[in-house]
Amino acid sequence: MELTKEFGNAKVVHDFDEVIDKMDYIIIDDVLYFQISESNKAYEKIQAAKEISLVTNEYSLTGRCKEVGKTIYNSQYMELMKKYFSFKQLKEERLFIFIQTYENHIII
Repeated sequence: MELTKEFGNAKVVHDFDEVIDKMDYIIIDDVLYFQISESNKAYEKIQAAKEISLVTNEYSLTGRCKEVGKTIYNSQYMELMKKYFSFKQLKEERLFIFIQTYENHIII
């Protein structure tokens, strides 16, 4: 992963044009993590999507998402979210990892 920061914001895009949601992400040991509430409509779309894109001001990353559990059970993620973002711990929040399948595209 070639993102230059260990945290940031991105748009979650499906089918190249439908913006599903905006989210904050954290990179831990070269793995991009993000969270989304299971009550959010985007949760189902991310679960069903074969691939999505994460779009920042600098990059567009295409890949798959895998749910890895509840955010409340990942203390390292929780600490970093509290450090970098206005973060509220919610029981329905689910943690995902992003598995990149295509090369980064620099947005000019």
